[in-house]
Amino acid sequence: EYRKSTEYAGLRPKYAREMAAVMQIAEAVLGSDFKTDAWDQEACDRLVEARGRGLKFDLTDGGRRRFGRAGKTTCRTMIVMLRRIFRWAMGRKHPRKPGTWLLPHDPFARVRMPRKGVARVSILTHDRYLIMLDFADEIDPTGRFRLILADARWTGHRLGAICQTLRSDLLLTAEEVEEALHRSQCKYVTPDQIRRVAKLYSRYGAIYRRWEVQKQGASGEEEVVQYDRVVPLGPAHRAEIDQYLEHHWEQLGLPHDAPLYPSENDDARCL
Repeated sequence: EYRKSTEYAGLRPKYAREMAAVMQIAEAVLGSDFKTDAWDQEACDRLVEARGRGLKFDLTDGGRRRFGRAGKTTCRTMIVMLRRIFRWAMGRKHPRKPGTWLLPHDPFARVRMPRKGVARVSILTHDRYLIMLDFADEIDPTGRFRLILADARWTGHRLGAICQTLRSDLLLTAEEVEEALHRSQCKYVTPDQIRRVAKLYSRYGAIYRRWEVQKQGASGEEEVVQYDRVVPLGPAHRAEIDQYLEHHWEQLGLPHDAPLYPSENDDARCL
């Protein structure tokens, strides 16, 4: 019923995909004939355990889905999103049983939510970055890994979002930077200063970070507004970009709005 609802139809595409994945995982682990009345701590723990170790399953349309191993925070977010669906159902009448609620009680009333994980992040030194850079072309002769590594080093951006960068997201002229600053919803540059800032940024260029490829800025309870932004480049990062474009990307003959890091078998798809 949630799949047919106006609430689901109104979700942003990225959040809708995440909700769809949660529903698919629940059906795969608990079974499509699982009754919500049977939801208890054991069912919740089964879902968390399955998501934590990773799983593969067939879809009803003949496709197949695979989810890798997940940490505690990701598992908790999955349960939080499932709780959102249950709460939606508590406020809806049953479409085939007049006078009754789709879900008459809160399935989570006696179920303990899984805990968030504690991130263990190793801080990479610049010396280690340089060592990795020495081996980058050996690991990936296409140059993609080297530039992805440089982007992560000099901007601190997430790898998943970096891999979805388009060639048109690189702003290498003052005109491109100015246009992006006008387009960006993150208005940290006032309109009267945009041209001046664009000229300053154009020394080494900038990257346009599109909001739709950023990580969801919430625990899964609700949608959070996210903004695109223009991030200026430094000289070392720009040098890596110029090298990659000249020796690798421009040889592919792709259009300006193609992926900066094309996938192995499809130039139209991001790595």
